[in-house]
Amino acid sequence: MMIETRLRVLMRAGLFDEAEAQIARLDKRFDGTTVTPIDVATLTRANRVYEADLALSRGEPARAIELLNDVPTQLSIGFGPFPSDLARVRALALHALGDTDRAIAVLNEIEGDRHSVAQTSNVGLWMEHRALLARLYRSAGRADAAAPIENELRKLLAVADADHPIVRQLGIRVSGD
Repeated sequence: MMIETRLRVLMRAGLFDEAEAQIARLDKRFDGTTVTPIDVATLTRANRVYEADLALSRGEPARAIELLNDVPTQLSIGFGPFPSDLARVRALALHALGDTDRAIAVLNEIEGDRHSVAQTSNVGLWMEHRALLARLYRSAGRADAAAPIENELRKLLAVADADHPIVRQLGIRVSGD
């Protein structure tokens, strides 16, 4: 299982100490003896995204933003968190701090990233981020901006499992209902 997936599952299950231990193991594994110093710097930034996601899961959005302050918007690495993961954590933290407009702007920055996300094993993340963007638009009172995104997701998920989180969020009636 990819580390991002493992961490996401642990955090969503409320197993924060285990997620923290996983992040610590990553820090120890890449201590500079097995990878180049440039890779260590990249991995340190990637681990910041994981740590920020953990802080956010623990209800500490200000800490999440603090951890992300020195992480570049575009992580250009072939492993670790995708730019969309960074944007998701940053947007959710900003929203939790009451800055929904900035959260929307962060997600819109990666909006055109559907094709690069589709080339990874995390294709579903693109739809998850679109659903988050629609939810933020609605939260900001911008139903007109949320509706086209929700309609697109309804089309894409028309034959999805009725228990899919986005299907439930949007109240989509799937084939066979």
